[in-house]
Amino acid sequence: MNAAKGWRIAMIPTLRRSQILEILQASGLERLPGLAQKMGISESTLRRDLKELALRGEVELLRGGGVRMRRENIERGINEKILLNREEKERIARYAAELIHDNDVVYLDPSSLNCILADYIHANNVKVVTNSFEIIRKLMEKGIVCVLVGGDVKMRTSSCVGPFAQQMMQDVRFTKSFIGANGLSVTMGLTSHDSRERAIKQIAIANSQAAYFLVDSNKYGDVAMYKIADIDACPVITGKYFDDFEALENIIVV
Repeated sequence: MNAAKGWRIAMIPTLRRSQILEILQASGLERLPGLAQKMGISESTLRRDLKELALRGEVELLRGGGVRMRRENIERGINEKILLNREEKERIARYAAELIHDNDVVYLDPSSLNCILADYIHANNVKVVTNSFEIIRKLMEKGIVCVLVGGDVKMRTSSCVGPFAQQMMQDVRFTKSFIGANGLSVTMGLTSHDSRERAIKQIAIANSQAAYFLVDSNKYGDVAMYKIADIDACPVITGKYFDDFEALENIIVV
């Protein structure tokens, strides 16, 4: 951690707590002395932050000086996500595949829905950019031209994130992007558990002629820590209608 970044984290509680959650998302469980060392802060400061995060329901403090994410806040692995609500995800993926036309340059983020969408792409001369190893594997099997965005490997989602991935994404333009989210809320927008993934999603949206959120109905009402976009920023393709959607023209229910 460089001195400037360390100073910002040490001085600003919201930054410290965001960093704590990112570390716990990656590791699952930390001992307090080791976590304080990783953060570059004192154990007393860390304990104050953890107490606040525990009150907010983000983490669990364990006997013996350990801390972990609350189970409902742990991001599932990609293989587990693909199996959840599978029938609805198949419907959404098939609909999204029809939006991909010949000669499109498409970005697929490392969501479970996009892993399924990769199976249904049938347009000709399509080029797909993704930071997902699972999607790259599927595209290679289908003979679709693809580009892997590199960076720091996030094991849980089999994807690449971080500054190298962000820089590569900044230099690419897409005709269409398909974006996943961990939470879908009419008031709080579309959200992500991971600030690094959020950053890449936002770049993809900004660099696309058209961007679509693919979100199954299990995410409705959930709010993850990092906001990607407002609910009406892009078309949202989902599988179930909720009364809150009535005033929104960008919700597509399939």
